[in-house]
Amino acid sequence: MKTSFEPGETYHIYNRAIANELLFRNGENYRFFLTKYLKYLSPVSRLYAFCLMPNHFHFALTIRSKDELVKVLSNKEQSELVEADIDFSGKINLRFSNLFNSYAKSYNKMFNRSGQLFLRSLKKKTVCSTTYLKNVIKYIHFNPVHHGFIEDPYDWTFSSIVEYQKAEQNLIEKQSIKNLFKNEMDYLVKPKFEDIKDIALDLDY
Repeated sequence: MKTSFEPGETYHIYNRAIANELLFRNGENYRFFLTKYLKYLSPVSRLYAFCLMPNHFHFALTIRSKDELVKVLSNKEQSELVEADIDFSGKINLRFSNLFNSYAKSYNKMFNRSGQLFLRSLKKKTVCSTTYLKNVIKYIHFNPVHHGFIEDPYDWTFSSIVEYQKAEQNLIEKQSIKNLFKNEMDYLVKPKFEDIKDIALDLDY
């Protein structure tokens, strides 16, 4: 069953590798996956937070509005369609599919493997409030600590908590983050487990 996405809605999206496989074996893999995000998903979404782990990933993002999507989808992919005929959810699904398939194809070639890499069912939770979104961001940043890889979230390279501190952001839209929090220190503060434990319990891999 395909995942449904609605224009203007915000989601916590996550997925993992099949069985005991790894999604990322080295720094090049992590960076390549993020370039694929920029190519396929950045035009149709605003990214609030991300974290790439060895065998799974998390995104917190908002699908762009219908007006924004029409410009992206009609001009570049389906110029013959009028707005009312566009299956927005199907087009967003195709973007995710293209990201995963493109990455898996390159990964398989690099490591001389074949077959499926990601779980077939992309997981998502709809984010219905600003408070919940803030806690999802904290959860995503806390993920490497939660899994025992590090003790300080700032020590995990492939996370938006590091991206937030850069002068220029290629992946996240920093102004969108600033609009959520009172000041910069609020979104740079180290997350506490009590803020995100319910989110962790709610995930279904």
